[in-house]
Amino acid sequence: MHSSRIPNLTVHYRKSSHHIPQSISSTQINQNRPEYQFEYWIFSTYISIICYTEIYQVSHIQTLSSISNNQYLEMTGNKRYYNQGWFGKHPEIYDKTDFFMKYLRHAAASKLGLTPPQLILDIATGTGAQGYEFSKLGHHVVGLDLDIHMLRQAHKKSGQNLSFTQADAEFIPTGSNIFDLAVISFAMHDVPYEIGVRILKEAKRVIKDAGRIYIIEHGNHEKFFAARILYIVSLLFETPNYKPFFDKTFEDYFSEAKLERLQTEYLCFGAVRLLTLRQQAPVD
Repeated sequence: MHSSRIPNLTVHYRKSSHHIPQSISSTQINQNRPEYQFEYWIFSTYISIICYTEIYQVSHIQTLSSISNNQYLEMTGNKRYYNQGWFGKHPEIYDKTDFFMKYLRHAAASKLGLTPPQLILDIATGTGAQGYEFSKLGHHVVGLDLDIHMLRQAHKKSGQNLSFTQADAEFIPTGSNIFDLAVISFAMHDVPYEIGVRILKEAKRVIKDAGRIYIIEHGNHEKFFAARILYIVSLLFETPNYKPFFDKTFEDYFSEAKLERLQTEYLCFGAVRLLTLRQQAPVD
């Protein structure tokens, strides 16, 4: 069983005593109605803006780790946490608005068609929403993030096959060739190009030789109208790294990290793209 092989990453969170939400039924998410995807995405964006201006609700959260953000940054060379966008500073609100992204995250997890259980590393997990969707499909997921405040929200989703740890994605505290899949969901645009390349190299190191890297990211706003709307709206609350992210192509990232693109798929009329990668084959 994969569960016996989950690596002992540092600063693991224990299983949560919080109630884990039931899986979304097929009647709630009808994947045979693609005509509703764009409307769903527009509604998600609208709710995000409303929450940005009207909702601010902080609940009491018990401290889950003895290591603070500042202590951890000192341990890792005083590296700056890069998600300084509005939602990065308000994880409890981000988690509420991410409820409306549940369809996209579920669809992205299902698209791969992986036979469970696979051992998955969710890099820059944030509040754990994407890792949670993979765990509902029967996979064993370890989510890591540098931000302790995001992880406190993620901990509420912890379960038998879903755990979280505080770690820097540039220095993943585990051995090589461990995971079947590494997932990076809506995180590449939060970091500078050089950091993004190093994260991909680390993801490549920790996956098995036959493993895959799965990137879920905003679509090409110069190619798809839906992606253009998402880009314009995201400029209101994303990090300063968001706009420069689109000055590079994914091929720039993959070439430098020595990764090979296997497949590209799209959701919501191109607003979101799903990229499947593998290690670049050695040159004879």
